[in-house]
Amino acid sequence: MQGVLLITALLACCFCQQIRTRPTDLPDKFFRCICKIESNCNPSIGCVNDPVTLSCGPYQIKEAYWQDASELPGEHIGGRLEDLYHRSDNMSCSKKVMLNYFQRYGRYCTGTTPESTTEVRPPRLQTLQHGWLLGQSVPLPG
Repeated sequence: MQGVLLITALLACCFCQQIRTRPTDLPDKFFRCICKIESNCNPSIGCVNDPVTLSCGPYQIKEAYWQDASELPGEHIGGRLEDLYHRSDNMSCSKKVMLNYFQRYGRYCTGTTPESTTEVRPPRLQTLQHGWLLGQSVPLPG
């Protein structure tokens, strides 16, 4: 499932930009879908070792994305990624990380139609090759 969260997050950024929706207005169904795919919505999953880095929490967030989200001006989350998921409110903290990430990178959406919303170029994410959202193939620019 590597990349599912990231692809979904980037598409959400673009969706928000295109219809002028704030990330906080994304439906709960959107977050439940990611949570279900990544961890079966297990709030106590902790961190899992992927081939390259840790993925933590119910949304299986990687440290680079957590760091980006935690550096949103005025929204410092604090601590380390691993600490975040030992808190009793890890589900809400995880969602906050995602919302901050959407808010931070929404401006990189260059698509002008729903079909072109995968044209996102955040600085750290230029090595993506493919992904999927809700069971559909989503081609990304190479």
